[in-house]
Amino acid sequence: MKRLFALMFIVAVALAGLVAPRAEADEASQKANVADIAAMVDAHNAIRVSKGLKPLKFVPKVAAAIAQDWAISMQKAGKISHNDDFRWDGAEAWGENVGWNVGYANPVQTMMDDWMASDSHRANILEASYTHIAVGLVRSESEIYAAVNFYKEPLIDAGTAYDSGTQWLTAVQQNITAINPAKADDVYSKTGTYAYNNRLWKVACEPYSQTQRCRTDIWATVISYKSGNYQRSTGWAFNNLTYQPSARSLWAGNPLATKGDHVISGRKWRTDCDSAATGRNGCRSYIQAPVVTATAKAGGGYTFTSKVDYVFNNIVRFK
Repeated sequence: MKRLFALMFIVAVALAGLVAPRAEADEASQKANVADIAAMVDAHNAIRVSKGLKPLKFVPKVAAAIAQDWAISMQKAGKISHNDDFRWDGAEAWGENVGWNVGYANPVQTMMDDWMASDSHRANILEASYTHIAVGLVRSESEIYAAVNFYKEPLIDAGTAYDSGTQWLTAVQQNITAINPAKADDVYSKTGTYAYNNRLWKVACEPYSQTQRCRTDIWATVISYKSGNYQRSTGWAFNNLTYQPSARSLWAGNPLATKGDHVISGRKWRTDCDSAATGRNGCRSYIQAPVVTATAKAGGGYTFTSKVDYVFNNIVRFK
């Protein structure tokens, strides 16, 4: 098959009042192309990180409303062109790359290579002031149309920002609706499902004695030993418990609030309190348990190694 490609770019900065973003685009199209969109987001960030730049946060709400809508429009028109207005409220600067190619085994990577070979497109990808990215892409066999919008924060009402395409891909494929925590500590202390630090977090809090206890799970791949074999499984996995601030006196004599080594129900525990690691008015406890590591083998499969170590289990906070 004959291989073809075409590219265009544009850059702008905020000068006056912004117009409202266009109405929501076809989110079904975005989800139908989720893997390619995620791959393009991660390809941009891999390039930026390799150049010593911060990765861009992907904003699917903005992407659906602007970039995906424009990619669909270009596909329908059968040619690439620039969006007359891809601004988003609050953004201080913005840029756009658009492209098309057909006949390549890996059209996403090919488009990235072509953009990086163009001074103007590369400048958008490597602009240090940009903080967010919105990718729209439609694919039909080996033909793709793509629109990539870059923004400098702040973005108003832009929805959840994901740290990577892979993080967003997991959320979409697993039907996980996540928000960004208002503050970092929310992933330990406030009920909700969060996208933070390139992980997905789920927190559930409930009354516990005279305080409140929160359980934090993360989306992760864990290794278990069953029927004589190690098995990898991916899903929500326990991360830790957090006991919300309460009077230190309520914890008098409790191993989870007493610095040192302890044995609880035959298990070895280690608790650290009021240190640089825990901060003032707090303790962290670790339980001794088998820790299994999986190392990918060149020919496929994994090599598993196991050792006993202390594993983070809970936080106790005082007031």
